[in-house]
Amino acid sequence: MSDEQSLYERVGGAQVVDAMVGAFYERVFADAVLRPFFETVDKDKLLRMQEELFTAALGGPPATSPMHLREAHAGRGIEPRHLVLFTEHLVETLRDLDLPEDEADAVIGRIAVYADDVLGGGGEDG
Repeated sequence: MSDEQSLYERVGGAQVVDAMVGAFYERVFADAVLRPFFETVDKDKLLRMQEELFTAALGGPPATSPMHLREAHAGRGIEPRHLVLFTEHLVETLRDLDLPEDEADAVIGRIAVYADDVLGGGGEDG
């Protein structure tokens, strides 16, 4: 039956996802380039929303809050270079959690799906 487990279950479920998000955002908040994006953000609310996003993205229970990623990130000046830093912090976090490389790559792939919404894609510059 393990062949049918979701990525969420394979990485360890809620406990690991919550720890992953917490450790990841510690890195993000400490990054001098990324920190300004979060100065006026309710960090507790952000962490809850990110735990829901990561959970849903990895095949766990669907988010209970509506996710309006494009609207939440619009006009914030987020550029591809910021996403590169963000991704580097996620890779480091997953490495620290000792996830197998294939599982870590799968997590990155699932989160990368949202890059276009964060950048405001859809043919727009950025």
